[in-house]
Amino acid sequence: MTALEGAKLKELWKDRVENFRTSGLSGRQWCAQRGLKVNQLHYWRHKLEPTDAVASEATWMTLDTTAPAHPPTETLLVQVGAATITVYPEFDPAFLQRVVQVLVTC
Repeated sequence: MTALEGAKLKELWKDRVENFRTSGLSGRQWCAQRGLKVNQLHYWRHKLEPTDAVASEATWMTLDTTAPAHPPTETLLVQVGAATITVYPEFDPAFLQRVVQVLVTC
């Protein structure tokens, strides 16, 4: 591969990685829609997004792990990989979506 071909490939994957980051999809979903392999996406994400850059973009959220005073009668258990999330009727949909997206991309 020539230097020019390598630069074009790098630019192509830079655009793809940015598209993935803004898509809201899991890596598996995004790749399936485009006929790409998940391991290609992971390779280029790590190549183009140094660990320090990824860590500096991380946002930490506070999570209240205490049980509610009066547990609701209806709950939903969501399992993502090894994690199980209990969803109560008064949950914040945007927060749950961000948590699930983080778990799916890990």
